[in-house]
Amino acid sequence: LLPKLREMAPGIPIFMITAHGDVESAVDAFTLGATGYIKKPFREGDLKAQIAQAIENYKLRQEVQSLRSLTG
Repeated sequence: LLPKLREMAPGIPIFMITAHGDVESAVDAFTLGATGYIKKPFREGDLKAQIAQAIENYKLRQEVQSLRSLTG
């Protein structure tokens, strides 16, 4: 599912949430393009922190693209 989502919407953040996570599945998720990986049960703050980081990364990518278009 993750590669298909990545193909359909390359820039959208995708957070994997699992009840049966291990290191191997986390590595696989990131390799396939996951933005974040959260194992249940999780604290609300954990999800909020990952979302905030994804938003910041998005803003930085947009700024880099804008600057590159100016130097062009």
